[in-house]
Amino acid sequence: MLSIFGNRARKQPGWLAVSVDAEAIRFVHVQRTASGRASVGIAGERGASGDPAEAKRLARELDFGRYRCTTLLARDEYQMILTEAPNVPRDELRAAIRWRVKDLLRCHPDDAMLDVLDIPTSGAGEARPVRQMFVVAAENTLVQAHVDRFSAAGIALSVIDIPETAQRNLATAAHREESAVALVHMLANGTLVTVSYRGELYFARWLDVGADQLSAAPHASDALMERIALELQRSFDHFERQYGFVGLGRLFVGPLASGDGLVEHLAQNLGVPVEAYPIVDVFGDLPEALRTRDGAARLFHLLGAALREETKVP
Repeated sequence: MLSIFGNRARKQPGWLAVSVDAEAIRFVHVQRTASGRASVGIAGERGASGDPAEAKRLARELDFGRYRCTTLLARDEYQMILTEAPNVPRDELRAAIRWRVKDLLRCHPDDAMLDVLDIPTSGAGEARPVRQMFVVAAENTLVQAHVDRFSAAGIALSVIDIPETAQRNLATAAHREESAVALVHMLANGTLVTVSYRGELYFARWLDVGADQLSAAPHASDALMERIALELQRSFDHFERQYGFVGLGRLFVGPLASGDGLVEHLAQNLGVPVEAYPIVDVFGDLPEALRTRDGAARLFHLLGAALREETKVP
């Protein structure tokens, strides 16, 4: 989403999402079947020491070069800014957006790479809100550091994505009803809440409650779950005020390595149907790495990144 490089060689269908850090190398490949259903080809994780040579050996072993590859930025590596969409022709949009958000960026505007996510308001009728869009910004040097690290491992990146769009992809794949769908997924140091509608991202928010807090303080898990439920309700109230023409139909909860009882707690305290994310229903037969709660939780956002579908901007 953020960056598309010149890697245009013929590749296998679908996308391979890869993360490389000091703890592990993780990877998921997803492609669409003839019927349009998503299917996971390979998925797994290998312990790592941060040595690029280790990632390079794995990339060669699994022939990552066959695939179009993407990765995800971490939460602190980018900014996501909600702003009013400028009323300019499409070919002038990037320049107008750069000027509009320049005072909100953590770096000089010329040193940032920007992309935009439109928020459609068709169907709003006379109550149509001001047209808005998300601006995603990351420093050029940080993006280039990702490219260099993957290149050193023999992995040619085509796209760099973010967790918010990964969750949008996952929510859209699981929810075919004519209503908005929320998805909440808990990472070690935070919880991401998104609301999507007709394949577009409408709302995104990070909560400062993570899986590490739940596992470190099991005696306080009820209080933490109550806090999550309260913040989710506030998020959904805000979403409904902003986009009253879109009804929220369901909340999915991503795979949890810890936090038993969260789905049940949310179902009892929120005024929307709540269920665990139906990963098997969406993807069918899963590789071993995605069959455990821990594995599915760690690979969930990569699974969403690998679900990306190319669309041509007119």
